[in-house]
Amino acid sequence: MIEFREITPADAGEVLRYVTASGRVNCDLCFANIYGWQPIYGTKIAFYKGWMLLSFHDGRHPAFMMPINDGHPQCSLSEVIRELKETAAPHPLLLMGLTQDEADSYGPEHWERNYDDYVYDRTSLQTLSGKHLQAKRNHVHKFAELYPEARTCPLAHIDACIELAKKWDLPDELEMIKRVLPVRDQLFVRGLELWVGDRLAAFTFGAPINATAFDVLVEKADRDFEGSYAVINQQFVTSLPEQYTLIDREEDLGIEGLRHAKMSYHPLTLVHKYNVWHR
Repeated sequence: MIEFREITPADAGEVLRYVTASGRVNCDLCFANIYGWQPIYGTKIAFYKGWMLLSFHDGRHPAFMMPINDGHPQCSLSEVIRELKETAAPHPLLLMGLTQDEADSYGPEHWERNYDDYVYDRTSLQTLSGKHLQAKRNHVHKFAELYPEARTCPLAHIDACIELAKKWDLPDELEMIKRVLPVRDQLFVRGLELWVGDRLAAFTFGAPINATAFDVLVEKADRDFEGSYAVINQQFVTSLPEQYTLIDREEDLGIEGLRHAKMSYHPLTLVHKYNVWHR
């Protein structure tokens, strides 16, 4: 049986190393995401013979992310799966976050469109070029006309960000924000604020998934400022180091307005994530 433990900010570098070695683009493997949502999902971690393992609860059942290795595993995946089966007992083993190929080999798989990751080309979000993004460019230009005094700065005014986030009445997300921001440097978090005068018009933050993919965890804007969402989105991507060529803006959770907003930026791809019961 594999022993899992609590996750701490000190695990950030090791998790990033494993995920980078795996080549996966999945917001569920972004360390800041894992750490931030840990109290909600009861997430724990284990490192076993060159494999990284994450456990959490899915309703009444324990669940595990598909194991990933650091490129030099000391045992086979089948051995890890046997150990996880023993750890999950008396429940059957629920594996989550599988690729299509992995799901096909284990099957039968379950996939929900609501949990697909929206992944974008960084240059597209930065330049907003092309006819298909004309509306986004219009929003950015309108904001500049209406608020010429607007300015951006790195994420620093935590209390103001939390007050803006409270307007959405999403208590779990708010707790995640409160958990992540005080230790953001340890989690490799980057963020940006957008100010108009002395009012916070928008803020956003995210963290690396791997060496080339960056996850946007939170994006909040005050709709009193027309175009603020488009501006914070573009400016944040522009501020990121050039190594991040893929931007993961996470799932839409089946929320119609959120799906429309994410599709309106024309994602490069949707990352399907599969679940399987391994008996």
